[in-house]
Amino acid sequence: MKKRAAPTRWHKLDNTANIFPVVASRRYSNVFRLTAVMREAVDPALLQQALEQTLPYFAAFNVRLRHGLFWNYLETNRATPQVLPEQDAPCRYIDPVETGRFLFRVL
Repeated sequence: MKKRAAPTRWHKLDNTANIFPVVASRRYSNVFRLTAVMREAVDPALLQQALEQTLPYFAAFNVRLRHGLFWNYLETNRATPQVLPEQDAPCRYIDPVETGRFLFRVL
């Protein structure tokens, strides 16, 4: 028997959230950074595993921004977010293509 995928959910955005994607750009990105300093080196494979296990508990992060006919909305993202090495400026613009359409990045 085939396992059915969970239904795709969507969430309507309020007026402020509809304006933000229009004004956000590479020059003005408004990225918020949450950082933790670790005592030991972090294993990227374990960090990836932890990300995949915790994401289902935070539905507000497991979304992608979609553009509708008259408004934007959030839709469940079925992709898997990837842990990336920290390279450039960590608070740079979050490119949706680079992050699998997620609205966050884990470095």
